[in-house]
Amino acid sequence: MSHIGYYLTALLICGVFHEAGHAIASFSERVPIQSSGLFISYIYPGAFVNIPDQYLLLLSPFRQLKIICAGVWHNVVLYLFTLILLGGGLKSILETSGWQTLEGNGGVSVVQVRSQSPMAPHLPVSSVIYQLDDRELEHNILDWNHFLLDPQGREKPHPGFCAVINDDDDDDDDGKKLPSTLACCEIDDEYPFGKALNASISCFQDFTSSMLDKTPEHLSCLPTIQVLGPRHPERCENDDECSGQNMRCVTPYTPSQSGQVVRVYARMPDWTDQSDDQDKVFVFEGELVDIWESVKVGILQPKYWFLPASLPHRSELMLRYIIYKHK
Repeated sequence: MSHIGYYLTALLICGVFHEAGHAIASFSERVPIQSSGLFISYIYPGAFVNIPDQYLLLLSPFRQLKIICAGVWHNVVLYLFTLILLGGGLKSILETSGWQTLEGNGGVSVVQVRSQSPMAPHLPVSSVIYQLDDRELEHNILDWNHFLLDPQGREKPHPGFCAVINDDDDDDDDGKKLPSTLACCEIDDEYPFGKALNASISCFQDFTSSMLDKTPEHLSCLPTIQVLGPRHPERCENDDECSGQNMRCVTPYTPSQSGQVVRVYARMPDWTDQSDDQDKVFVFEGELVDIWESVKVGILQPKYWFLPASLPHRSELMLRYIIYKHK
């Protein structure tokens, strides 16, 4: 339903262009037009040109056919012109008008963020998302879609993360984790983030353990931002590679598809406050498709703050609906 405006506008554009063909052909054949205009039938928009039959019948069959077929011919021209724009013409026009492409540099430009999304306060329009977890978006939207939509597109983060484990508080006399301290790891479809009351902690498992290994000694409840939030966290493949004491090599434990944890690396627009670090890392918890649905992205980024970031996206979407209408 969010595209209904594009669809109806495409109908109107195609209808006006079609009827304009009849009108121009009539004018060229010196046939007067009785009336013309636009109409809306319920929500359906359209256009019309009324050519008197008595004038049309005075023409030769070929000249009559020229007027009758002019609307279809105009639609063919509009279709071909739209194909050219979608094939690279629109991109070239925008690049000469103040937008820059991210092709070759990687990443996707944020066009719009749904206001209800938890990412809305953190991702300004025109910022560039260049990495999701350890996947660099080298192929732009292709990698973006593959990571967020393809169940096989996301792999376990590799290597793991060095995190401080307070074994004294979490272990019993036998060195095993106490069940009461692992409420965040009680994850199922009903509780995709675990049953812990503290929303700032998440479940992590030892990097060397398998996803099927759910024994308490391999799981830990740790502060999410502290482990995953730094731009350059200490990475590891085993505990010995961690530099600090009481540190363990861990990775997020996310058995539920609704409770995934993903690091989003983004670069803020050039016109934002330069006193702050332009590169940010956000940690998103939830279903990956929610990111895809709430954050609209493109491959063109405006060079200046006053250019509307959504113009390339909206223009391409309108052109695609015009193509769809002709098909």
